[in-house]
Amino acid sequence: MATLIKKAETKAQDVRKYEIGQNIEWAISYHDGRSYEVVRYSGEIIRINPKTVTVKDDDGNIWRVDYEEIRK
Repeated sequence: MATLIKKAETKAQDVRKYEIGQNIEWAISYHDGRSYEVVRYSGEIIRINPKTVTVKDDDGNIWRVDYEEIRK
């Protein structure tokens, strides 16, 4: 018989913060073995998922971005 060990937390508050068409910013850091480089991106939300948002950046690329990485 299966028993629930830990109930999953809902992130409904994250989903409600953002709207389709809203512009956001996020950053990705790269490490090449010698130094770190931080690249900042910005774009428009085109889809809202339970754990991520799908964003079209200024160059037309499509990204899947976690809620923790988003800066308004």
